Amino acid sequence: MSEEKKELVSPLRIAFREEGPVVNVYLANMDSMEGAMLIGSCMKSILNVEVPAQFLRLKEVFEIGIAAAIKDVLGVDVHHFDTTKAPDHEKAGNA
Repeated sequence: MSEEKKELVSPLRIAFREEGPVVNVYLANMDSMEGAMLIGSCMKSILNVEVPAQFLRLKEVFEIGIAAAIKDVLGVDVHHFDTTKAPDHEKAGNA
């Protein structure tokens, strides 16, 4: 594996953030949102974030998709997804 790809394999997380009328989904470093990459969005008007089952379905779609993309691009399997809540220093608005 190239050094460039090794750098990309460092622990990452999928971060879900409510931002205005949308839920944005980012691929981010474990300890910071700095440099996070937006990988998807969903309008809150079609996703009832107050209903846990609907939000869990959205999370599952992104987890399956990003795991497949990482396998295709980097050739490595995702071992787990970090599902902890956003730390206070990352919260802005309804994060």
